[in-house]
Amino acid sequence: EFAVVVVDASGKVVEVNEKAATLSGYSKDELKGMEIYSFLSGSDFLDYVGDFTRAFLEGFGEAKQVPVKIRGGKIVHVDVTASVEESLDGPVLKAFLKESLPRKQ
Repeated sequence: EFAVVVVDASGKVVEVNEKAATLSGYSKDELKGMEIYSFLSGSDFLDYVGDFTRAFLEGFGEAKQVPVKIRGGKIVHVDVTASVEESLDGPVLKAFLKESLPRKQ
């Protein structure tokens, strides 16, 4: 099962499933309204922001080994596949996340 996070064009989380809540350490209600950028970590932060923007423009995105900061500051790595969908409030990015092993240094 994948963690599912739905984000609007401004980067605000608008919907999540229970797996996303479990992975992040936040409740579903706490996650809604949070900025997706607050979960990004590491020196590649700007690259991931660019990936997010590109996914919205192209309608699809994929990233491997993304370091994500969860509750308590712990970093987990996730693989992400995302696609743009239409909602009543405009386009949203629906991201499917699966925890992955960190890259070898």
